[in-house]
Amino acid sequence: MKVLGSSEDWGGRIDEIEEVEKNFLFFLEHTSDYIYFKDAEHRFTYTSSSFARITGHDSWKELVGKTDFDIFPREHAELYFARERAVITDGQELISLEEPYYDPNGKLCWASSSKRPILDDNGNIVGLFGISRDITPIKKLEEQLIQQAHYDGLTKLLNRAFFQQQSEKYIELARRNHNELAFFFIDLDDFKDINDNFGHEAGDEVLRTVGERLSKCFREADLVGRLGGDEFVVLAMTECDVSSIQSMADKLFCQIQEPILYRNRSLTTNCSIGVSCFPDDGTRFSELIRTADHALYRVKQSGKGNCCSLHAGGMIYPQNAEC
Repeated sequence: MKVLGSSEDWGGRIDEIEEVEKNFLFFLEHTSDYIYFKDAEHRFTYTSSSFARITGHDSWKELVGKTDFDIFPREHAELYFARERAVITDGQELISLEEPYYDPNGKLCWASSSKRPILDDNGNIVGLFGISRDITPIKKLEEQLIQQAHYDGLTKLLNRAFFQQQSEKYIELARRNHNELAFFFIDLDDFKDINDNFGHEAGDEVLRTVGERLSKCFREADLVGRLGGDEFVVLAMTECDVSSIQSMADKLFCQIQEPILYRNRSLTTNCSIGVSCFPDDGTRFSELIRTADHALYRVKQSGKGNCCSLHAGGMIYPQNAEC
């Protein structure tokens, strides 16, 4: 029979503690999860080897006593510190947070992190336990799905559905601020001839290039999209007067007419443009696109390659830009 407090009893308990510590360190050495323990001052006390490696260290022991500010870029360290303060100060549990980090090669990655307070026998918070798992492949897949849902696969411009969704937000903002918007409906002239004479790959290259050039013609805050085929649309935050429309139309004509080099061939195209204005020509997306489409039809009837705005009484703006 063992006597409590005897050397034999304490020796057995020490063996148990050593075995637990051995298993604990074995786990930290071999797990692929990013595991870390911190004290109440946000200093690392233990980490898994995988965590040490992604922070550019050979051993977790090199991290002991350091904080996030010692090993991460400041913007990331500030984010971690702010979140973990709620754990260490208030005892909150944080579950499945998405957090950015850079791997040793400087590549931006993402982790899903959960963090919980560590309590002593009296219930006082003495530190934090965290576990993070890399979710970079999942984030990339999410981004691809968003890209497919919101953007045109060929030109990378907004697709029809997303363009309409964003346009409705812009229209509401313009309504509240009493601003004007210009809606440009752009159609490439005789685009079918390019496909017929040079093939669909050449046609795709023309569409990609036109999309890039349209984006350069407008500010980053303006919306540029492709409805499909050879039809493009733009919603620009600008005054909708004759001078502004003519100036923008000339810029578009010059950009789109610039020759496109494809497999040692010089391909050229032109465009026709219909314009409508918020709020005079419509206060909803459906009204603006319908009016711009009518204006575009008038250009096509007049011989293509020009710009028309029904806002100006159906005025046809001939190309007069010196490109």
